[in-house]
Amino acid sequence: MRKNKLLSLLIFCLSISLFSISLFADALEEGTYVVNSDGSGDFETLHDVIEILETEGINGPVVIKLAAGTYEGPFTLNKIKNASEENTVTITSEGYTPSAIFTRTSTTSGNRQMFVLIGTKYLILENLTFKNVLDTDVWGLNIRARSEFVTVRGCTFVSEAEKRNNGYHIVVVNSANNTYDEGQPAHNLTIEGNSFTDGYSAINIVGQASTYLTGIKILNNKISNTHLNGMRLRYLDAFEISGNVIELDPDGNAESYGIQIWPSKGGFRMMGNRIFKARRYGIQFGYYNYNYGGGDLSHTDTGEMAIVANNMIGGGFTHTSSNAPAGGISAVGGIQNVAFYYNSINTDVEAVQWSRVTAIHITAAGSKDIRLVNNSFAHTGEGADALAFYIADKNSVVEMDYNNYYCNSNKFGWFGSEVGNLATLQALNYTQNRNSIVGNPKYLSQFDLHSYAAQLSGVGRPIAGITVDIDGDDRDATNPCIGADEYTPMFDHDIAVIGLTGNNLTKVGTPETVKVKVRNEGRIWQPQYTLYLMRDTGETLATLEVNEILWQQGDEAEHEMTWVPVAKGIHRLYALVHLEGDENHNNDRYPVGNTFNVMVQDLTELPQPQVSITGNIGDSSAIISWEPIIGANSYKVYASSDPFAENWPLFTTTSNTFANVDMHYEGMLYFRVVASTAQTLLGVDEDDFLKVNVSGEMSK
Repeated sequence: MRKNKLLSLLIFCLSISLFSISLFADALEEGTYVVNSDGSGDFETLHDVIEILETEGINGPVVIKLAAGTYEGPFTLNKIKNASEENTVTITSEGYTPSAIFTRTSTTSGNRQMFVLIGTKYLILENLTFKNVLDTDVWGLNIRARSEFVTVRGCTFVSEAEKRNNGYHIVVVNSANNTYDEGQPAHNLTIEGNSFTDGYSAINIVGQASTYLTGIKILNNKISNTHLNGMRLRYLDAFEISGNVIELDPDGNAESYGIQIWPSKGGFRMMGNRIFKARRYGIQFGYYNYNYGGGDLSHTDTGEMAIVANNMIGGGFTHTSSNAPAGGISAVGGIQNVAFYYNSINTDVEAVQWSRVTAIHITAAGSKDIRLVNNSFAHTGEGADALAFYIADKNSVVEMDYNNYYCNSNKFGWFGSEVGNLATLQALNYTQNRNSIVGNPKYLSQFDLHSYAAQLSGVGRPIAGITVDIDGDDRDATNPCIGADEYTPMFDHDIAVIGLTGNNLTKVGTPETVKVKVRNEGRIWQPQYTLYLMRDTGETLATLEVNEILWQQGDEAEHEMTWVPVAKGIHRLYALVHLEGDENHNNDRYPVGNTFNVMVQDLTELPQPQVSITGNIGDSSAIISWEPIIGANSYKVYASSDPFAENWPLFTTTSNTFANVDMHYEGMLYFRVVASTAQTLLGVDEDDFLKVNVSGEMSK
């Protein structure tokens, strides 16, 4: 009995001790901790870790690794004790993939978040999955109540439910149930390298009219198939949105947009973003550098220029209605001190009457100090009322030049009033658009706005501080391209001569064969072209019609051409190609700026024939013959009975045989044959020698 009492007391004391350890656990030391429900880790639940982070805190940088599996929310993380710039907390998956999955199986209107941050600072959420499986309005990550220095990177946000009614992936507001609520939820927030798929909206950040959020960076994220928008942002100051790819749901909300920014201020940067299938707006600005609310548009200029550069926006626009603008970049409220540089835009929706479908649309509500340089503003869709650009107040623009305008309609643009062509636009303000051009930018596809034609290549103006393009390629420091891409032009129809080879030494009259190599440099197949072998004097030496087809870009072919030199000396040759409809003549000749040189020797430099003699010496007759010499069209025949004679009798023949009669010899007869040409015969009287034609008949 006593032993039992002692045992009970011992158990009670041990329980109290364990309870005290749990209740007053030490702060987490620097290191990595694993959460696994099977008991093999340092903690069995994430709630256990959160409790220590909030109550005891950390003594150094801490990494919390979550074992693969599903983590049923909601999870709420408040302020982390002792967190700082040096002492951060990283919550990540244990493996290399985002195998730790946050989700909800039920929600209420005021409790719909998978993970909530309230006043949390110096937190990194990395390599995690936030998955919505419900048909209700579920938020993946909710950041609010002055949370700061939070980084969300490399995470996957996905909605498996019906995307029109639910699925806000990241919501930064001071509210549990309203994505529009103002507040002071987060400064210094970085959202980088994440993937957002389906759902209603990917990123929603709302600051406060009296306190704009600073330090907001949204970088290199991929947003796919969201129903309403990619990003909706309010009350931001000097933010950065760069390197994001946004592809909206093509069957989503008709009013959808890639990025919507209402109101904002400061010298922000929006660079290198790709936005397509946005339906109505690629980027929509509302009252940038203005207070917005209750119709009050009081001026709040900070003097810092905002930069929108190297973006590709379009196509996939579908919204169109009378008096309702739609387009690549739209400022529906006043914007000020914003520079648009090197952007490529493609609106492709059919424009109905008065719809004002434009590549860029800036209204007159207080806009000023706008700069538009090196942009490609193109409308490639149908419709009579589309415009390349719409600037309501021409005085709002302080610089507008080196742009390319293209509009596949019977209209051109609007610059305070309708303008029908570039000349009219230039006449409205002589200092503007002097170097702008008009033409199809020839984007690679409806959605890929890399250009390939010469239209935009090398005709822009360098912009200080923008030294690379959307792909990170260096901009030409002197003559950059217009649009988001710095590129070497390509053409639909283009054949280049890339080789010319043959003998460098020959004889007059010798048929020579040269080989000419060509390559298809165009984007499509190239049939029926003509090759020319040219002399630098402009003389055409040979022509070859080619009916072969070079099917693909990069296909090559080699052709033989024959020519016969008629005079001695150096012949400077080059090859030339002609293709009907060729769009690039810079590569039609080879060698470029040089020649293929051939030394042509004259008659006396031809080799001496090897002579054989047959016939009857006894009746004073003989027949001599020899192998023909290439390049010779006649032969000089010297015959004598004296091999040491200084002056041999001379005969000529055009064949490779010679019949000799009545030489009046004494003893042996001697013959010598020298190859010759008609241009280099010796100047002797015809009576001094026999002429023998090809048939072999002789005449005096």
